[in-house]
Amino acid sequence: MNNFIEFKVKKEPYISIGWQIGNVCNYTCSYCLVRYPNYIKYHFPTDDTQFINFIKKVQTKYPDKKILLSIFGGEPCIWKLFKPFVKKIKQYNVDIRLITNGSRDIEWWGDIIEYINNFIVSYHTENSDPKHIIKLMKLVNQNKNVQNQINFMLKPTDFFENIKIAEEISEEAKCFILLKLLRKQRSSELFDYSDKQLDYLENNRNIGQQIYNNTNNFEYQLYSKCKDDAILKHKNVNEVLIHKINRWKGWECTAGIDSFVIDYKQDIYVCNKTEQKKGRLGNINSSYILPDKPFICEMDVCTCLQDILDCNKRKI
Repeated sequence: MNNFIEFKVKKEPYISIGWQIGNVCNYTCSYCLVRYPNYIKYHFPTDDTQFINFIKKVQTKYPDKKILLSIFGGEPCIWKLFKPFVKKIKQYNVDIRLITNGSRDIEWWGDIIEYINNFIVSYHTENSDPKHIIKLMKLVNQNKNVQNQINFMLKPTDFFENIKIAEEISEEAKCFILLKLLRKQRSSELFDYSDKQLDYLENNRNIGQQIYNNTNNFEYQLYSKCKDDAILKHKNVNEVLIHKINRWKGWECTAGIDSFVIDYKQDIYVCNKTEQKKGRLGNINSSYILPDKPFICEMDVCTCLQDILDCNKRKI
């Protein structure tokens, strides 16, 4: 890592805004923070006015960039205002990426899927029903304007048995599946995967072929620049994590320019690593100033995949 001086992401010109609308979920996965001692539940907001105002402010500051809004939780689709909010925010020419466990019934999804640009199902092997997910992904595939995929959470236990389930889902539903590494609670350390499992994940990032149905394909290419100006292209994010390339403490990062995150307390941060004190910009219900220059990363390890994929980094 010491030989690297830049980390570059090639992607479409957009600003990523992540909104964690609450941390309540209808699943209780063993690796989730819900199971962590002293975990505090924050329920969903009762009004979306200030968030709409935040979107308007970002659009005014960056008129030449598209906004990609990622909605996540907890489980965002159990928020009673989810449907009216999504229909309202689309009026502001905002693309929506939804991250959901997909557990709502098929009829419910039929009324909302046309408003989603990028549909991501988080498949949790302890709770998800493969038959339901297959039905859901078949429904989503009927809408040719929705890019979709499954993020398949893999634990070391039953690892290759669940790989087989992922392959069956992909084949039956004709969908694209990303294989996801899991980290220990409150830690940047990966679960205790075997060398064989890590080797598989580094060389097999996905199952199935991703088909881009629209112009907003959100495709990423990852590069590192070395001190001798050599350019290293990374195969995928798993490679970045496994080889511990994601160490950018003290580096200049475009978080706060290319990305923002609003947490379940409605605090605004430059990225998902909300432990960074200097990364907090304010609260959407009070005053805040959008940055004009890159942020200096305070974290020993960047563990959020979205932060890795949305922001460029430069050693200073």
